[in-house]
Amino acid sequence: MRKLYKHLLIVGLILVICCGVAGGLVYYRLNQNIIMNAPILLTVNKNQSVESVLDTLAQQDVLTPEFIMKPLFKAYLKISGKKMFAGSYKFEPIHTHLDVINALVNGMQNNMVKVTYPEGITVRDFARISAEKIGLDELEFLHFANSDSLRRARGIKSNNLDGYLFPATYIFFWKQTPEDVLNTLLDEQEKIWKTQFAEKAKIQGKSKQEVLTLASIVEAETPCIEERPRVAGVYQNRIRIGMRLEADPTVQYALGQKKRLTYDDLKTDNPYNTYRYAGLPPGPINNPSKSSISAALTPEKHNYIFFVAVGDGSGRHNFAVNFSAHKQYVSKYRQNVKKK
Repeated sequence: MRKLYKHLLIVGLILVICCGVAGGLVYYRLNQNIIMNAPILLTVNKNQSVESVLDTLAQQDVLTPEFIMKPLFKAYLKISGKKMFAGSYKFEPIHTHLDVINALVNGMQNNMVKVTYPEGITVRDFARISAEKIGLDELEFLHFANSDSLRRARGIKSNNLDGYLFPATYIFFWKQTPEDVLNTLLDEQEKIWKTQFAEKAKIQGKSKQEVLTLASIVEAETPCIEERPRVAGVYQNRIRIGMRLEADPTVQYALGQKKRLTYDDLKTDNPYNTYRYAGLPPGPINNPSKSSISAALTPEKHNYIFFVAVGDGSGRHNFAVNFSAHKQYVSKYRQNVKKK
């Protein structure tokens, strides 16, 4: 019995020593600086498995040996109840393996960027800016934005997402996925629509598509916020009397470029050409601001059916109730342009 006790004691001591040595080695490894030739960039996507993230790190000799670090990291997540933060991380030689673990579960070293999308831009502009500022793939962004499945899932009846992305300033992770970015932009527009405009549109019997389409034209026509209800009123008057909208921005949208329009351009056979087709075009021509959406829902009541830029660089317009007065303003516009 005494001999058995002695053997058990020896085995126990060996186990304690082994555990101590193993623990010491793990402690040393965790607090060891990462050896690298260049900063390590790691992107963690939403719902990405712990296994795949650790595999990616292991390829760069981070959080290795895997047979120890993997179960250790998984056990830590389970015991602490924490999850990995999605995002893009940057690790440098000053960071230890323990820093990597802290970063992943606390969002530290996460590359976050502020991105501003100007009012009145198109989906293509959103893609270009996202590629420049977030580092995502522009073509992948456009492919996802133009997918029928996304529009169906969102209940969008337009043939693209123009009008349904809200222009504002956002914070994104560097190299965040196009899907994440687009859903954020769509969610923000949906939230603003529901909280500020949906009820008014319902009372007026107008669809979201109809309101956003008119708002996008107003947005394109004038940079002056105070003028937008008046411009919206002009188009409402034209619709009411059965007059074509004849809005230059809709033709430019049909052509796919902003340019000085020619008479041949105005003959373009495209449903977005409001010189040829009566009523509103099939959908929005850009992503309008809140002020333009508000103007589309609360247009100024007046008798104007024409307007033309003043031409002095202010962005303001002169409005007319008949073609004779409009021609005079067009003449003034040309004179002002020549002066510049």
